[in-house]
Amino acid sequence: MNSAYFASNNLFNMRKIFTLLVSLLTAATTLTAQRLLTEDFNFAAGQITDANGGANVSGGVWKSTSGTGKFIQAVDASLSSAVYITSPTVDSRHIVLDTITSSAEDIKTNFAAQTAGTVYCSFLINILTDELLNDNSADTAEYFLGFVSAASNTNYQGRLYVRKGATAGTVNFGISANSYKNTAIAWASNTYGLNITHLITFSSSFVDGSKNDIVKLWIDQPVNNIEPVPQASSAYDAAGSVSENSDLGGIAFRQSGSSASGLGSTPNCRIDAIKISTDWNDATFPVKLKSFSVALQNNDALLQWITTDEINMKEYVVERKTSNNAYTAIAFISARNTSGENVYRFTDNKMLSGTNMYRIKMVDNDGTITYSNVQTAVSKAAQQLLIKGNPVIDRIIIQHAAASNAATINILNSNGVNVLMQQINRGATETILQIAALPSGTYFAVYELNGTKTSKQFVKQ
Repeated sequence: MNSAYFASNNLFNMRKIFTLLVSLLTAATTLTAQRLLTEDFNFAAGQITDANGGANVSGGVWKSTSGTGKFIQAVDASLSSAVYITSPTVDSRHIVLDTITSSAEDIKTNFAAQTAGTVYCSFLINILTDELLNDNSADTAEYFLGFVSAASNTNYQGRLYVRKGATAGTVNFGISANSYKNTAIAWASNTYGLNITHLITFSSSFVDGSKNDIVKLWIDQPVNNIEPVPQASSAYDAAGSVSENSDLGGIAFRQSGSSASGLGSTPNCRIDAIKISTDWNDATFPVKLKSFSVALQNNDALLQWITTDEINMKEYVVERKTSNNAYTAIAFISARNTSGENVYRFTDNKMLSGTNMYRIKMVDNDGTITYSNVQTAVSKAAQQLLIKGNPVIDRIIIQHAAASNAATINILNSNGVNVLMQQINRGATETILQIAALPSGTYFAVYELNGTKTSKQFVKQ
């Protein structure tokens, strides 16, 4: 549970390390943010546990906790969302839960146990059918997911439910702090379509005292760096007979149902892209690589990449290879972990002979790795690129190698944003660009010929 010391100490540390601009106030919580789990099911297809002699494709990461049938499988392809990004590999998979009226497998995986603060879990879900789900008029249902303590496979906290929606082809999500018998299910007011991928986030917060922890639920919530009002929430009952867990250290899925229970069944659904964190931004925000480019200047490769919404990132590793060797790390650049856009640059002044292929390896604090696309630069004698009269005022005169049909000149500002582009006439060796409208500052002229880029810096007065 939280303590006054924890709260005051955390506030002190945030003041010490961050400049408390209003727009970054919530971002300051990343000081104590911790990614606890990222699960993209980046392993082979098959049963993810070893129950009943199963393939155990997760390597023991996921363990069977009960049930004698419907063993949970990792199947081909991944679920995706435009506003939510984790770290899937090319051959990553997802799991399928089944609707059931008999004994079926339940599974669990652990993460670093938490005893204070808030634990968030985000994941993607696609519900395939409403078969065997409880009716919309029912206040109860079977729960299919929740937090558990590190040492326990039961006493789910933050239980998630699905029932049929008010209209055909839809479902309704709900949450309760513990069993619906002790803490009533809070149902979100909206309904959501079948066979559509939805982003679910739920949380459980430790509150001082006993039997008062709070759980919250968000469905398809627009990305926002401030935790929004939940669509449903539930709390333990101080007068009730059950207490909250002393720690949260695991996430567990259930497959259950009985035609006689009056609860219906757990949903037949696809699950993927699980993130568990102690920070709202880290659990919900996508870390995006907005762009990655390589230009050639005097036989040096100039690399630039732009990221957005960095949270919980450790570093960026610049990797290089030619067609005859494997990728090798040539630079390690620490992540800034600030909101908005971040521009990074690196110059490779020791290019290998021939075509150099570059990629950025993005490393999260929990060890999760994501790769950028590949950009190339061809090592050759430096192409002559001259700018007459640098600094310049209203126009720029650029001398360059004879152009082919596909030759272009791009003008980039100091943030790497392309502000002007000009196609070059075939055979031209000098190009004049009108730049009077550009603000004063430092720019780069990038000449691209036959796939090779050469750049030159200039100042516009």
